[in-house]
Amino acid sequence: MERLKLLVVDDEQPMREGVMRALRKFTVSLPYAEDDYGFDLSEAGTGEEALEMIEKAPPDLLLLDYKLPGIKGLDVLDSIT
Repeated sequence: MERLKLLVVDDEQPMREGVMRALRKFTVSLPYAEDDYGFDLSEAGTGEEALEMIEKAPPDLLLLDYKLPGIKGLDVLDSIT
């Protein structure tokens, strides 16, 4: 099974915990892919924290809250694209 790095960014801890719990053992099978995919999860509570984490180890996937304290979700996207 292949593993994808997924970063969950949300300022609400319960929301991050729920997403992490749901995806921890979740796998995806795609008809055009030979392998199934699982997730190596990490989390950030602010846009600034997310940018630091992305700079150090870019994730394959990003689940990003739109409304964050400080730097907003769209600003995070602008910074990494």
